[in-house]
Amino acid sequence: MVAVIAGIKTCHEKNVGIMGRIEALKEVTTFEYYFDGALNRFDLETSEGRHLSFEIPEEKTVQDVALFLSKWRFPGTLRADFPPFLQKALDWHPVSWDDLKSLNDWNKKVALSLGECFLDKDGDLTEKEKAELAKILDNLKRVQKVLYDLEDQLVGAQSRLAQIKEKVSQRVEALNACLRECGVLPSCERAFGNSTLIPPHQRRLMSSWYPGEWHLIYRGTRDGMSAEAFHSKADGRGPTVTVISCNGNIFGGIHRCPGRVRCIASGSPTAQLPFLSCRAFWASNLRVCLLRARSGQSVTTGDTDPFFRRTSRVSRGIPSTAGASSVRDSKIRVVRA
Repeated sequence: MVAVIAGIKTCHEKNVGIMGRIEALKEVTTFEYYFDGALNRFDLETSEGRHLSFEIPEEKTVQDVALFLSKWRFPGTLRADFPPFLQKALDWHPVSWDDLKSLNDWNKKVALSLGECFLDKDGDLTEKEKAELAKILDNLKRVQKVLYDLEDQLVGAQSRLAQIKEKVSQRVEALNACLRECGVLPSCERAFGNSTLIPPHQRRLMSSWYPGEWHLIYRGTRDGMSAEAFHSKADGRGPTVTVISCNGNIFGGIHRCPGRVRCIASGSPTAQLPFLSCRAFWASNLRVCLLRARSGQSVTTGDTDPFFRRTSRVSRGIPSTAGASSVRDSKIRVVRA
C-alpha cells in the first residue's frame, strides 16, 4: 500500500478513537476567563501613583459532555488548496462536533477512492497524485491536533487563573511604565474625571468651583446605601463633595470639615448645594441647568449622615424639595480633597 494512503487510514482511526474517548466522558469541567471593564480602571488608593489595573474573573462550569459538545465549535483551520475537481468534495470547513466527525470519515472515503483510481499497474502513484493525497492527510492531522487539545482540556482541566494573572500583570506593568515615561495621565487625574453621574462639561465647571485633586472614596451602589457604609469610608478623610442622582436630577453639596456625624448634622455655614441638572424640582417652563449656592446659603440636615432626606432644609433661594425622601435610594458618590 502506498505510504500516504496508509497514513490517511491510520490518522482517521486515531481520530475516531479520540472522539470516542471524549464522548465517553460523563461530565466535563471548563474554565472561562474575562476581564472586568475596559482599560480605564484606576487604583486611586495606592500611594505609589496612578496605574492601570483590572480584574480577571474566572468562571468554572461542570456540565454533561453531550451538552458541551452540542455547543462546541471547531477552532482550527483546514487547507483548501485542492484542484478544481476535488474542491467540491473536500473544500468545506467543519463547524460543529457532528461536522467534524463527518469530515473525518469523508476525507478517508475520498482518499481511498482516489487511490483506487490513480494507482497504476504497479500499484503506485505519481508524485503529483501523492501530493494531492498528502493534502488530505494534512487536514486529518490538523483535525487530530484539535482533538488532542480538546481531550487534554476536558480530561485534565485545571484553573489557569494564576498563570493568566501573572502574564497579564507583566504586560500591564509594561504599559504603565510606558504611560509614565510619556507623561500620559489618566482622565481621573482631573477632578471628578471618574464620575459617571456628572457629564464632562459639568465636571470642568465643578473643577472650577472646587479646584484641587479629588479621590473617589465612596459609591453607594458599590459600597452600600447606608450611613454606616458611608462613614466607614469617609470619616476622617477630609472635606467631601457629595453628588446625587435622583429621578433624572443631579445635585449635591460640599462639607469643608472632615466627614464626621456631628459636624454634618449641625450644619456648615460654608456648605453649598449646586444643582447640575434639574427637571422635577422646577416648573416645566423654567429651564435651569446650573445653579451655585451663593454665599450665606447653607445646607443643614437633622439626620446623622450626609444623605439628603425628608428632614433636610435648604435656605434662601433653593427649592426645599431638594430634601425629598426619594433621594434615599438614589445613587450617591462622595469624593474627598
